[in-house]
Amino acid sequence: MKYRNEYTKGLTAPSRYNPNDFTATGAAVFYIVMLLAFFALPYILRATGFVAFISEAANGDSYLILCVYAVISQAFILSFSLVFCVINGVNPVRGGGYENRFDFTPILFGCALVVGVQICFSPLHMEFAKSASFGTGGTAIDPENLSGNPLWVILYLYLTVLLPCVCEEIAFRGIIMRGLSRFGFFASVTLSAAMFALFHGNFNQLILQFLGGVAIGACVYVTKNFAVGAAMHFFNNLFAYAFAVFAEVSSSVGVGNVVTAFSVPAGVIMLLVGCYYFANFLMRKSAIENGKRRKPVPVLMSAESRVKTSSIIIDASQVKEFRKYYPDAMRYSRGGFVSLNRERKSAVLPVVLLSAGVFLALAVVVLDQFGI
Repeated sequence: MKYRNEYTKGLTAPSRYNPNDFTATGAAVFYIVMLLAFFALPYILRATGFVAFISEAANGDSYLILCVYAVISQAFILSFSLVFCVINGVNPVRGGGYENRFDFTPILFGCALVVGVQICFSPLHMEFAKSASFGTGGTAIDPENLSGNPLWVILYLYLTVLLPCVCEEIAFRGIIMRGLSRFGFFASVTLSAAMFALFHGNFNQLILQFLGGVAIGACVYVTKNFAVGAAMHFFNNLFAYAFAVFAEVSSSVGVGNVVTAFSVPAGVIMLLVGCYYFANFLMRKSAIENGKRRKPVPVLMSAESRVKTSSIIIDASQVKEFRKYYPDAMRYSRGGFVSLNRERKSAVLPVVLLSAGVFLALAVVVLDQFGI
């Protein structure tokens, strides 16, 4: 069942607007199952002989092997996410108050924000990574002895920059963060960022993955626009490679200290400017919404549904606002109506599942640390 309402008028494709949304329990189950399946994937590939076949076919070209694994891992995440979305009847990038459209200004400031995070926290990241061993994730490739055709190197860099900005964003911001939004801005952003960082399965990039996930998640949460998150993720990966190469070259020619002296202030400025823009964006958005009405207007309304439930039917994006004024309000989810009061009282199960998911992810990281 879908609804047309006053809030869909500003959307680029109102006919495809879907009021369904993910629940916190669904997000936790999705993460646990995906984590287990993703952890088992390398062992399945080994058991079926796929690893040996690819190694033989690549003829010792490490980067060709990495390209194959990059495509397999990201395709796995995307297909797993889309199946979950179909089962729940939810569009991962539209509906529930979110949309997916190109908006140059927030994308520009979002990219500046992730650059600031990369530059400012790289020293902390490097110190943390020194105590962590490299996890191969089952690919049986020694990172210290990579070799291969330069064309495969370029393709590998291209794949690792482009694919995650779509596949991982759908999974972690499109499903998990939206499912956790019932817990509020801080909890949903930080918890989804931690789950995102731990999902990568090694300590090497944990700091920057978490902080980058916080920045991307916060911007998506504030703008309600997934295109902003995808663009930030793309630029974050691209800048990470470019910055690493530039730092290596500058150190080799003896100007590393000079580059650091200029890059750190620039990073701080970008970080502050990005934070200021999105904080101001949120305040302006709140002022506009508060100026329009004191008491929220029901978003999703159906005469038939109101007769059956005698309740106000609302969009999932308005849950927090409606709880204050309409204690009997309900929201549409997974083909039915969910009482807000009932949902508020049923927080035990998602909290338990989320805790289990985080501990499971930590266990996977520790196993990777010991090469298991």
